[in-house]
This record gives sequence, structure tokens and C-alpha cells, in this order.
Amino acid sequence: MQRGRKKRQKNKVIFVADSVGYQVENVLSFPPFMPPFWNETGFYSALEKLKQINYQKLCLAHFGCLKDDAAEKFPEEAAKTYKMWWNVFVDAESGGKLDDLGYIKQALFEKANVTLPDLEVSKVSMRLMLSAINTVKKIFGKKPIQVAEVQMEGVIDWLTKGYKAYTKFA
Repeated sequence: MQRGRKKRQKNKVIFVADSVGYQVENVLSFPPFMPPFWNETGFYSALEKLKQINYQKLCLAHFGCLKDDAAEKFPEEAAKTYKMWWNVFVDAESGGKLDDLGYIKQALFEKANVTLPDLEVSKVSMRLMLSAINTVKKIFGKKPIQVAEVQMEGVIDWLTKGYKAYTKFA
């Protein structure tokens, strides 16, 4: 080895970004069929290619990295998650409920076994405002606002748009 040069080490980390799905706090996984486009064949092809790679860490967009066994199992789990969620959207469409976010959210809880993670707002001013709103809701016997539930509605809206775009042009 030449003086001053360091030997390169392979770290067995793969970055897949948004291509195969998302996982939030090892509790909630959701598929990547967001707009403007979705390609089911490309998704499954990416999962198959991923299974052929020797990696120890799988880094997903926005929510960190999975290690060892969780990383190895993720491609199979991503395929199952996609199929379960997609079927909820197919059922919602056939029942005329594709634009009913509440219906889809409930169906995901029941049919896809979705569990919401405990999320907190990091910005102090927002936490204080949410706390005040939830205090008033509690006084009037109303259900408090859950951060993960609000986020889930945004994800469902986004996935609905991706589902509609794909089915319109497929």
C-alpha cells in the first residue's frame, strides 16, 4: 500500500430511496405507489434484484436504515405490504369509496393490519398548539388529534392519487 492512502472497505450498505416502500419505526410499512407514476413491473423487478445483492443494511428514504435480519426480510415484506394495500384500494374503488379517506384508513387498519407508530411533533410551538387543541377536545368529550393519524391521512391521499394515475393509464 502506498504511503498516505487508506485501504477501502466495503460496508455492505444499499440505498434504495423510495423504490421499494417505506417503514416508520418498525411499526408501519407502506408501499411506494405514489404519483406521478407507478410501475408495478418495475417494483417487483427491483425487489428481485435486491434479493440478489449481498448487503447488511438497507437504507430507505426518509425513515432510516434497516439492519441484518430486518434488512434481509424487507423485500418480501415490501411485496406483501404492496399487495395488501393495493387490494384495499381496489376494493375501495369497486365499492365507490376511493375518495373516502376515512373508509380507506379503516379498511387498512382492518384488512392490512396497519398499526400507527407513536409520533410526536418536534417543533415546540406546534406541540403547545396541539396540546391546547387536545385539551379543549378532551373537555368536550372529543377524540384527541393523533399526529400519526393525521400523517396517515396524507399518505392515503397521496397513494390514492398514485393508484388513480396508474389505473387510468395501465
